[in-house]
Amino acid sequence: MTNVSSKVTLSKSPIEQSEFAKFPKSNAHRKINDRALEYFKDYEESLTLKDEGKPIYLYLTITFNEKILRSLKPHNRSVFIQQVYEYLWWRMHDKLKIKRPLTTKAYQHLLMRRYRVIEDVNRYGNRTLEHLHVICGVHPKFHDTMDNKLYWESVIASRQSFTVDEMNQTFSCEETIQELHIQPIRFERKTDEDQWADLIYVIDYTNKGLSKIVQGKLVEGEIDGIFNPHTPTTITKETTNERSNGLSATHTFGVTRHRKTNVQGI
Repeated sequence: MTNVSSKVTLSKSPIEQSEFAKFPKSNAHRKINDRALEYFKDYEESLTLKDEGKPIYLYLTITFNEKILRSLKPHNRSVFIQQVYEYLWWRMHDKLKIKRPLTTKAYQHLLMRRYRVIEDVNRYGNRTLEHLHVICGVHPKFHDTMDNKLYWESVIASRQSFTVDEMNQTFSCEETIQELHIQPIRFERKTDEDQWADLIYVIDYTNKGLSKIVQGKLVEGEIDGIFNPHTPTTITKETTNERSNGLSATHTFGVTRHRKTNVQGI
């Protein structure tokens, strides 16, 4: 597992707000920020109601094999990244002994809550290869397990192949991942006003692709993101076909705007 070990970085130090730049925010950016925050607040409330403790929040950054990405047509890269991540999400639960996480009812409350965004810009707003940011809410039962680098190595150490239908190409999980970086999100519970501050900063950074500056004007951009599970406290009848390898179709949302707004005052 030496090769896999070199791909996984598990930081013990929580993300500091100073690590993220502050971004001017378009209306779409603000709305998705609010939606993501409410999603995780609802998740935490669902655990509190069941007296199951407080979740931890992790920030995953996943980069992909550059040679593979560059071999794909730009419009196929998001499809590829989405399916790699769906397989990883399935592996994350499989290693926690939760089978068939897409359809399980008995362990619904244990599933990780996730908000993920595929983007192709870096923290400076410059174009880069597509990569993935994931904010994960983790049930208290798994805090110790997910604080162990060996767990994350076991997640990506899979030679099982899966096919990306849209490209009719087959890949193994291990070969697709360039680097998996995991960092906790600080969550100091002080007052109601500031206890969510660090999570808010991470959400804002993750959604930065929704705000672009063009010739001094603020332009609403586009991101490819998904929330899952959609309803943290309940489970509805499965509407996607879960494949034998844990992959399924998912529903993404994109926001594209071209209206310009002055940056001043934002």
